[in-house]
Amino acid sequence: MFEKMGPLHSYWLNYPAKSALFSFLFIGFLCVYAALIGIAFNFGPNHEYQGFVNAVNWGPAFLIGMPLIVFVVALLFRLLNNALLSLDNILIANDGATQPFSIEFFEHFGKAWKYYIVPIGLFISLGIVLGADFNSIFAPLGATADFVEKDWTSVGYAQHLDTPSWLFLLFNILAFFAEGLFAYIGVVTIFSMAYPLYLFAKFNIGEDDKTTSSRSFINQYTLKWNYNDAHGRCGLHKLDKVFMTYVGLIGIGIVLALASVLKNKYTTGIDTGSLILIVGIGLLLPLSFVWIILPYWIKFPAKLPPEERLSTELKGLSLPDPKPWPLGSEKLSWGFLMAISAFWVYLMKHGFDYIIDKYIP
Repeated sequence: MFEKMGPLHSYWLNYPAKSALFSFLFIGFLCVYAALIGIAFNFGPNHEYQGFVNAVNWGPAFLIGMPLIVFVVALLFRLLNNALLSLDNILIANDGATQPFSIEFFEHFGKAWKYYIVPIGLFISLGIVLGADFNSIFAPLGATADFVEKDWTSVGYAQHLDTPSWLFLLFNILAFFAEGLFAYIGVVTIFSMAYPLYLFAKFNIGEDDKTTSSRSFINQYTLKWNYNDAHGRCGLHKLDKVFMTYVGLIGIGIVLALASVLKNKYTTGIDTGSLILIVGIGLLLPLSFVWIILPYWIKFPAKLPPEERLSTELKGLSLPDPKPWPLGSEKLSWGFLMAISAFWVYLMKHGFDYIIDKYIP
């Protein structure tokens, strides 16, 4: 799958440790750069302006978070790759001349990656950075905006008049490039995980020997559940890991967005960046639930089919019923989703309060 994603992404996913080290060195370089131009730590006449290195949501978060996310996401894509290869055992080509499912999928994924996932990732990440921080990025050019938070992003150049302002502009661009990279990795990861889950959720997986009426290429394959699977998941146990990781990523995104929004609310006030986060997360969970999460859960068989529909090698065996819930328990699975939903509702409340206070008389 990785070779379909271009040389840069392919290198990242094939060499996660080296990529993580490179990202660590990049953030380390920014910390040194900040020190050289005098904005690494609190600065100003009374040290009232926060520096890049001691701003918790910048220097420390990026120095630790960037290598970690680069490394973990690369491992996650490997997990996805292995899960898709395992589906060749239960998705059988209707036409003997058709390629195995994984190969066919990788071909379609490569097109989706090139024409949809990457462009959407770039558009959203660029929109977040420019929409939330445009004035801060270009403050060294002499912007006169009334900044909500005065720190290294917006006033560093004005406190160090002996240093050329273009050095502060370059630093801002590099620092906010790192922020955009965070957003880009998050977006392409979620869409990449969602693509196969959405595709498989469309399949009529409630019955054997039935193909979807969709025009999707998956219509070329017939589903043959592996009822003898020791995991009780009929051959989906590796895809379950991707599914649960996807739901977990949504949860992490909600928690991080909530932390950012609350930090702004109780310090400088909710700003445009917070509103962008609220709107994005507000759409992500309900759309994922309707298109991916619910179909993936409810279409899985809960009982064995009649013996006459079992394959010859399985007839007469004492087989347990399939386990239709990825976490093994319906209560645990729904509880996990409800916990994420509770954070989502709390985040939406802050968003609605902000909109009502700002725009409704």
